[in-house]
Amino acid sequence: MDTEDYWEARKDQEKRIRYAPAIAFFDQLPNKGRWSMQQNNFTVGVRGSLSTRTEPLEVPGFPKLSSFAQELVELGVSQGAIKRICKQAVLKTLEVHGAMIRSYYAAKFNPTTMDFSSSSTSVKLYSISMYASMHTQSP
Repeated sequence: MDTEDYWEARKDQEKRIRYAPAIAFFDQLPNKGRWSMQQNNFTVGVRGSLSTRTEPLEVPGFPKLSSFAQELVELGVSQGAIKRICKQAVLKTLEVHGAMIRSYYAAKFNPTTMDFSSSSTSVKLYSISMYASMHTQSP
C-alpha cells in the first residue's frame, strides 16, 4: 500500500521481475538492428499517490526509481500533457477504487440485488484512454 516506506520502489521491482522474461525474449530476436525495447513502469498507489519528482529516487537495495512524470518525459510527452495525464491518472485511480469499494459493500450487504449497469464506462476504459491520450498528443 502507498502508505508503506518504499512502496513505489517495491512495486517497480515487482514489475521489472514480472516483465523480464518478455523483454529477454524480444532482446534475443534476430534482425532487431533497427529497434530496441525499454520498459517504462507507471505506478499509482491505491490511495492515489503519484510521484512527479524531477530526479530519480535512490532507494537502498533497489535500482534508481524514475517518477511517473519522468517516465512520461522519456516518452517525449510535453509538460502540459504530463500535468493533464498525472491529474487524470489520479482521478481515474480513485474512481476505480471507489467503484471497487461500492461493489464490495453491495455484494456483502445485498448479494441478491447487485446491479452494476450504472457503472461508469470511463472506469472500464481507463487503460485504453490513458494509453490513447499518451500516444495521440503532439510534442
